[in-house]
Amino acid sequence: MFVVTIVALIFSTFTLSNGLLLDCTYSVRSHWTVINTYQCTGRIVFIGDPRNVSNVSHNHIGERNNSDVLGIFIDSQILGFLPRNIDEFFPNLESLAFRSTAIESLHPSELRVFPNLMQIDFFFNAISQLDFHFFQDNLKLRAISFSSNPLNHVGHGVFDVLDELTSLNTQGTCNSLNVNSNRQLVVNGIFNFARLCPPTFQMMETELLTGRNFERTVDQQIADRMNPLTMQVFQLRQELIELENRIAELEERN
Repeated sequence: MFVVTIVALIFSTFTLSNGLLLDCTYSVRSHWTVINTYQCTGRIVFIGDPRNVSNVSHNHIGERNNSDVLGIFIDSQILGFLPRNIDEFFPNLESLAFRSTAIESLHPSELRVFPNLMQIDFFFNAISQLDFHFFQDNLKLRAISFSSNPLNHVGHGVFDVLDELTSLNTQGTCNSLNVNSNRQLVVNGIFNFARLCPPTFQMMETELLTGRNFERTVDQQIADRMNPLTMQVFQLRQELIELENRIAELEERN
């Protein structure tokens, strides 16, 4: 395994005053189901804006660059959140691991920027809920871990849309599962989320007002109202055509 260790990395606080620094040790490594990929094992250096990554270390191996980085592994650092803007530096991530980082909440928009994700690992954080349709833009996911989180509420359409999901670790949550490389066991296990991890009233209210179900409901209501109106217009047109034909016949006779 090739590893390059950072010997010294000092950036001026003036040049980095707008964001976080992602301090990486780059290596070819494996984590869970993602094997032998070029990854950043790193830590977050707090400088300026406490949520946005504004720079990353550039001590890459050989001719590699940021676009070659397929994984991030952050472990045992108190953050409280998932840093934003990582995708601007590492756009091709397949594996995202923030373990024991005290992340309190996670939102679909934070993962949507990583369309190639195949694996996420949020072991031992403080995530308590997953909103409706959480992974609708991350359909390549095949391994997910929320193990040892106080996860109690999961919206509908979260795991069941992931056709490639074969590994799911939710031990210590409302639905304790530990499945590795077994699609059928995953399918059997996610069936119980609706019963064991019901969404909160606030989650349902938000979904009703802003979610895809609301859009579908409105569209259906419009369609339901338009269909009778369309039929009435069609009938009126038919009657008008018949009336015009009768008038034409009378004119011919006269």
